[in-house]
Amino acid sequence: MALDSLMHKTCHAADEINSLRARGPSLANDKKVLNLVETLKTEHQEWKERAVVRKGENYERYQEYVHIADELNSATNLVFMANGGRISGFGDYDLMRVVDTTFAGRLNNWRAVRLYISLICEPMWDSRDCSRLVCAVDLCRTHAALEARGKFYLGAEKSVGLYLAGVIFGGPDLYAVQPNPTPFTRFNIPTSI
Repeated sequence: MALDSLMHKTCHAADEINSLRARGPSLANDKKVLNLVETLKTEHQEWKERAVVRKGENYERYQEYVHIADELNSATNLVFMANGGRISGFGDYDLMRVVDTTFAGRLNNWRAVRLYISLICEPMWDSRDCSRLVCAVDLCRTHAALEARGKFYLGAEKSVGLYLAGVIFGGPDLYAVQPNPTPFTRFNIPTSI
């Protein structure tokens, strides 16, 4: 509920900030914008520092180490990797390792709020902000992992997160990933007449 409340506050702050920016630059408006953004950032970070969230992250991290150790000990996996094998994921990234699907969903809500706040601060989709790009990629990798596990239910909160990640990717010219060639393009056969 705290994340839902924070997203709600972020939406209201975004509306107020848009109104302040529309009035034109002024020291008073800039100070109000800065105060609103700092309040959002503080509350956003405080959620991540809650004891239950830290416990969940530690558990996920521990399970990741166990998984890596199991992979390193697996002769089958070594052969698979030596043969250039790769488990599909999101774009050029592997799936996010998800143990607790509920916790992963909450983290994605947190990531969506993070992306929204960053867009309030810098409302341009062609920004090359690495931290928000990593956040957007992690959000999509987690969605892909949840879908692969059959735990993907696209609701409004998930749609918003994916939409915000898409804005962060910045259109076809910024963080473009070329698709695998289709049979038509591979042989230079026109796809339209």
